Amino acid sequence: MRANFAAGPSPTDEPKFALPPSNPTVKQFRGGASNLTYLLTFADGNKLVLRRPPAGYKAASAHDMGREVAIQLALKPSFGLTPRIYGYCSDELVIGSEFYVMEYLDGVVPRANGGAAGTDMS
Repeated sequence: MRANFAAGPSPTDEPKFALPPSNPTVKQFRGGASNLTYLLTFADGNKLVLRRPPAGYKAASAHDMGREVAIQLALKPSFGLTPRIYGYCSDELVIGSEFYVMEYLDGVVPRANGGAAGTDMS
């Protein structure tokens, strides 16, 4: 099943977006605190990031993908390094949960323990 979804909680935030036609290779980012984050790499070299909540029981307000999207959309005008949100899907029939897809930005992911592998954070 392919998702064709409006970006962000409001369809007016971004134009409609369709995923590239090829199936991506999927790699899960490790070390996240809660929500699951995946790198989607397509045959043409295009990379996107997909975020979704973990499987299983969740408190009603936990893992709210729509809230994450709204926060990133609010940050984008003031902080240009915020990834562009390409789409948010609340239909759990598509991949088993709500999810969103955003721009992949190459760089260092700061961790709660003070750094990333091979990086001096001082």
